[in-house]
Amino acid sequence: MFKVTKIRQSILTAMWGVTASVSTLALANDDADAIPAEQQAQVVNAKDVKKLGDVIVTAQYRAQNIQKVPTAITAVSGKDLAAKGSTFIGDVLTYTPNAAAENPDGDSRPRWYIRGLGTGDVAASTVFPVGIYADGVYLNAPVAGAGDLFDLERIEVLRGPQGTLYGKNTTAGAVNYISRKPVFTDKPTGYGTIGIGDHNLRTFEGAVNGAISDNVAVRGAFYSEDRDGYAKNLANGENYGDVDKKSFRFQILGKVNDDWNALVNLHSQTYNGLGNNGSLSIGKYWGVYERPQGRDTNLDLLESNKIQHDGASLTLTGDLGGGHTFTSITAFDKTTQKSISDGDYTPYDVARSYSDNEWRQYSQEFRVSSDAEKRLSWIAGFHFFNEDLDSTGVSARVNKTLPNGAPAQTAGTPAFRDITYNQTTQSFALFGNSTYKFTDKFKVTGGLRWTSEEKDIDLDLVQITSGDYTKGSWWQKDGYSNAVYNPAPNANGSTSRKKRWNELTYDITPEYEITPDINTYFRFARGFRSGGFNTGLSSSLTQLADVNPEYLNSYELGLKSSLLQGNLTANANIFYYDYKDIQTNLLVATEGQGGGVTSVLANGPKAEVKGAELELDYLAVVFQKVC
Repeated sequence: MFKVTKIRQSILTAMWGVTASVSTLALANDDADAIPAEQQAQVVNAKDVKKLGDVIVTAQYRAQNIQKVPTAITAVSGKDLAAKGSTFIGDVLTYTPNAAAENPDGDSRPRWYIRGLGTGDVAASTVFPVGIYADGVYLNAPVAGAGDLFDLERIEVLRGPQGTLYGKNTTAGAVNYISRKPVFTDKPTGYGTIGIGDHNLRTFEGAVNGAISDNVAVRGAFYSEDRDGYAKNLANGENYGDVDKKSFRFQILGKVNDDWNALVNLHSQTYNGLGNNGSLSIGKYWGVYERPQGRDTNLDLLESNKIQHDGASLTLTGDLGGGHTFTSITAFDKTTQKSISDGDYTPYDVARSYSDNEWRQYSQEFRVSSDAEKRLSWIAGFHFFNEDLDSTGVSARVNKTLPNGAPAQTAGTPAFRDITYNQTTQSFALFGNSTYKFTDKFKVTGGLRWTSEEKDIDLDLVQITSGDYTKGSWWQKDGYSNAVYNPAPNANGSTSRKKRWNELTYDITPEYEITPDINTYFRFARGFRSGGFNTGLSSSLTQLADVNPEYLNSYELGLKSSLLQGNLTANANIFYYDYKDIQTNLLVATEGQGGGVTSVLANGPKAEVKGAELELDYLAVVFQKVC
């Protein structure tokens, strides 16, 4: 007899086909696929085998076949993530054309890029041009989106501005994590996996689902990862780069009645890392004795990096009658990050840096949607967002002289600098999106969103030019006796700024169904990235300058097709971006520091981005004789 093996392959080509990758996303060879032994051997017709199937996404706040969504989108299922052992978002974006996610400095500084747009700014007040969403909740904190991938239904990656339905800070696109929800079952179900690897890596992931009653179901999921350091610190002989991660998610689904549901989502993630990749790469070249080789480093300070993210959300959905659906998402998230780093990257106690950040955000969204099957369908909503950010960044030179006798506290260079600020962000938006079917084959979708956002910042700057360091208190100004404060104007003190922006974003997308399996579309979309303030001060309060929003107009022509009786999907597009007021980090001369330079966040000039993408998903059917 014969056994049918299904092999799914994905070919992703990005930026005019310059790069391409081929990867096997899934290999099904389970006992459930075997033909019973009592049956006679027979050849199975390929068209009778299960195809790629309809991938259902909710990128436009409706359940849709991904091939019918008129925008560039990639979805990766939780099953594929588990099969690949993927626990980092960068693994997902490997399967996405023109997308990348890297953590060059550890989980505290994720950097996202879609179609070449992203940011390398690591300030606590940074807003990414890639919007990160977890179960429909926007996460603004830069470190909140770098958590573990576990027990997910799928991840959706949208490329291009998503300013209508998703709103601000999606000029590059949006990434939406969608967790597996509680389901009503006759008896409890669940799974557990254990992994081991190099450097004493130990991972555990598990989930349990069950119904408490006819109206209440729960699901709990957990992920743990521990790993010893993969590098050696020559200064003390210890491993460098240890990692300890813990995450959990607990959800309660309640049926209020036949038409209304309530879902409570409680989640927490903890990251404890020893050291960061930045010190590793720099320290190996700045070694003073016994130059480090390979991944070794040479630091006197036991570096640490700790992140804690806790949150809760309540999602209400209900039938309003007449085909109208109501959705409410209420969410609160708190994220903290503390890190200590060696400021000189040598085995000598010369310089150190310390950061302590806390983000507290509250959001509320209401949506009403009409029957999607009507000739005219629509979605309308209101979104409110509030964030309170407390940030402290300290850099200190804790000794006056180097081992060779040279001065460590040089003229013009502060022995101690503390930048502490509180920034409050509050925004609200009204949005709407509608689709009109002119014929069975031709329809037009358009959307409009008005956003009003205000940011307030209160900042304190302390700079000490020289002083005697008190061991154990280097991160506090009171830790220096005989302190001499920088006498230059605006070198010490406080300042405040407030700014409000009102923005309109919109899109329009005509689409045409050439055949039931081939669709084409043209999409124009306008997006914006929030304005803010340059908090990367180097020497003066006057450097706290306004940063205006950046704007992007996108033009995209795309084709989506399902071929070979559903065994092949081929999607392609070309796009053009008109980009202005780009938020970028510029190197500028510092004031009164001997010609040094510092990085500041500012608006740059206009730019253009041109590209093309090809995405192929192929399900091969192989017949194997097994008897």
